[in-house]
Amino acid sequence: MPLVPALPRFMDSSRLDDEHKLIARYAQRLAQEARTMGRAPSDANLASLDASRAQRELISQLEAKNKEIMREIARLRRQQEIEAAGLENPALMSELRALRQRKDELETHLATLQDSRRQLMVQLEGLMKMLKNHQASPRSTPNSSPRSTKSPPLPPGAVPSSRSAPPTPGGPLSTTPQQQQQQQQQQQQQSQSQQQMSQSYQNPVPTTSVANVTNNTMLGTIQNPIPDNLSCVGGDVR
Repeated sequence: MPLVPALPRFMDSSRLDDEHKLIARYAQRLAQEARTMGRAPSDANLASLDASRAQRELISQLEAKNKEIMREIARLRRQQEIEAAGLENPALMSELRALRQRKDELETHLATLQDSRRQLMVQLEGLMKMLKNHQASPRSTPNSSPRSTKSPPLPPGAVPSSRSAPPTPGGPLSTTPQQQQQQQQQQQQQSQSQQQMSQSYQNPVPTTSVANVTNNTMLGTIQNPIPDNLSCVGGDVR
């Protein structure tokens, strides 16, 4: 009789021992897995981390593109609203056309200015080349031509050969002393102008001085004209 109640107690104790052993084994296994995971992640874990990172980057890129698309859609909507309002408002449309026309005119003017600037630069380069060539060339060549054309000066008191021959009877009319004096003055003025022009070739002078010399020569000719007839000349005409 007393052996019957002892059997359930034994069975309960053995069952508890088995449960404790199972719990201990499970705890030991969990501890081993935690140690391995704490030491170094496996290749599968690395691959999963890379995949999740790539997914996050892709999601961020898609979100940025979505924002850009939404901004573009909003801009197009505003533009359509403005155009629709402009169709209803003719004054606004005319102002818009005037602004576009002004923009085209300014662009055309800018292109013209750029073309003229390029042409001026080309001309400036050509002038600079000519200036360099002129500076590099010898300076004796421009001075040789006026010297060669210059006539030798007459000695003082000499009379030109045209007035040295005595008048012959029945020949051309003889010149009076007044005409001779006028001719001498004209020749002196011409020789002076030639000398001044030759000096201007050697030492460049402003063009105003040459003009003044020419004007003086013309004034001298006007002040002392050669008589066209012999009515004012005294003497016997044969």
